[in-house]
Amino acid sequence: MNRIHAPPPSRQHTSGQNPDLRNHDSNDNDAQKLSPPSQPSLPSLLKTDSPLPILSIPLILSKTTPPIPSASRRVPVSPDELPSHARNPPGRLPIMRKRREARERAVQFLFQNDMNVAEDLEASLNTFWENTRLNAALEARGPTWGEKVETPAPTADDIATRAFADTLIRGVLEKRDVLDEVIRRHAKNWDLHRMAAVDRNIMRLAIHEMLHRDDIPPVVSINEAVDIAKKFSTHESGKFVNGILDKVKDEILRPARTAKDTPIL
Repeated sequence: MNRIHAPPPSRQHTSGQNPDLRNHDSNDNDAQKLSPPSQPSLPSLLKTDSPLPILSIPLILSKTTPPIPSASRRVPVSPDELPSHARNPPGRLPIMRKRREARERAVQFLFQNDMNVAEDLEASLNTFWENTRLNAALEARGPTWGEKVETPAPTADDIATRAFADTLIRGVLEKRDVLDEVIRRHAKNWDLHRMAAVDRNIMRLAIHEMLHRDDIPPVVSINEAVDIAKKFSTHESGKFVNGILDKVKDEILRPARTAKDTPIL
């Protein structure tokens, strides 16, 4: 006797159901959460804690919302919003690191010049930067066992570091008397020449920036000076430098945390 198999019932969905959210295992709790009796709105789908089917989100978004613009099409409003590879090209040091190194080199030269005043500033600067590159090369190479090491040519980072440091060095030397008077006014009961030579030159450098470099926020100059004092002098020197420079900052008639122009370096 032949058996007649009844055709399976047609699987229809009501107009109130989303076809992309049906045909899930009835025992699947997550699927039950995603199958409400009426068609859910887009916000409710996006706010649910349950995972949505992979194909459902593109389908819903393509029908109900305009395409989301790519983040790459938006023009950044500041350099900080650029990706790191755009802010700092490959092989180049970040600007802040270059400026920190430039300030440290400037303090070293000013300290050296305090001990032995240069008769020819340009020649002294050239010698200083050549020795700086040579010492860096020797440190990176390690023991040479008597082998002569040539002074390497300056890199793009070396040139940028020197350009910033030289402007600070020349500015401090040209206005040293004025800078020293500012220090004396705020360092009560302290004789300028009895201060540590490192601290004295760090403060000269920072005060020069605060008074004559409106492209650098005063707070940046102070923070840099304090960190350099802790590195090259003592922790107590950092506190002393910070106290003097904070008094100088209070006399400056410009914002402490913003710069007038974007620095070029």
